[in-house]
Amino acid sequence: EQLGKRIRASKLERIPYVLVVGDDDVANMTVGVNPRGGEVRRDVGLDVFLAQLKADVGETQNVG
Repeated sequence: EQLGKRIRASKLERIPYVLVVGDDDVANMTVGVNPRGGEVRRDVGLDVFLAQLKADVGETQNVG
């Protein structure tokens, strides 16, 4: 199955983030971030993505 099809399927399933990790990403500790309803970002540092994810989770837990 091709990557584009997998990404489209994940959006239909309402998965919040799809991470694309290639060989260069592994070597550089980066990821490609494909957020549902957001802008695709490439070469995002893993630590930067994890900090953003923690902030997003914190926001959702504080709602309601």
